[in-house]
Amino acid sequence: MKARNCILTIVLLLCTGVTTVFGQSKIAQKETDKSGHVSFMKYAADTVISLKDATGLLKKLQPKMKDADEWKISVKRKEIKDENGYTHRFYQQYHKGFKVEGGEFGVHAVNENIEYVLGGFKDVGDVSVTVQLSEAAALKCAIKHIGAEIYKWQIPEEEAWIKEYYNDTYFPRGELVIVKDRLETDSAYRLAYRFDIYAHQPMSRNYVWVDAISGEVINMESRIHFSNATGTAATRYSGWNKNYHDRFIQWRISFEGNEKRG
Repeated sequence: MKARNCILTIVLLLCTGVTTVFGQSKIAQKETDKSGHVSFMKYAADTVISLKDATGLLKKLQPKMKDADEWKISVKRKEIKDENGYTHRFYQQYHKGFKVEGGEFGVHAVNENIEYVLGGFKDVGDVSVTVQLSEAAALKCAIKHIGAEIYKWQIPEEEAWIKEYYNDTYFPRGELVIVKDRLETDSAYRLAYRFDIYAHQPMSRNYVWVDAISGEVINMESRIHFSNATGTAATRYSGWNKNYHDRFIQWRISFEGNEKRG
């Protein structure tokens, strides 16, 4: 009996060792941001992680995720499937049901097997989501902050054009999101209305975030960018098969650029 137990113990130890080695070999490359959150993870070629398990994987990668945090397939960024069997799927972070600005991950898979993930997770803490300001009142705060003489939606010809060709309007619509307070504390996250304010005179176009409780403008980002040079952007990942990864890398460049501007 003792001999049998001894053999079982040895077998269990061997199995545990194999599992540990496999666990270590699954990750080919890992990167974290300045807050210590995983921002990039590439898996070894022999690793099998189904694309169906992407949300669970993303949650596992971020130990600081709370019960109020979750990942959902992005509505803004559509899934891309290319001719080589690669799928590029994007996920948006939510907290208490509200979208978190800057909390976004891309999942890259080949033949439905995840090869690597990249993006950003925001540790927002426990944000109050009790709205005390109406959308109309918040818009007044945003417009006052911009202080333009005239706005696009106030020009009949401009409104007629966008309605005819895009079935849209320049009139700002507020979206409730969770965003970092860049203008007041530069640390706390708050629930805010985000508006796209397009001014005609003087010309400007900005995202403006208005605190949904206090009415303070807590963040602003220009949507008009100018460049006097053209060229090809390079990243440390551009050495990978270019045909497979160009569009996904372009998303990373865009994501990192928005983070720098924010």
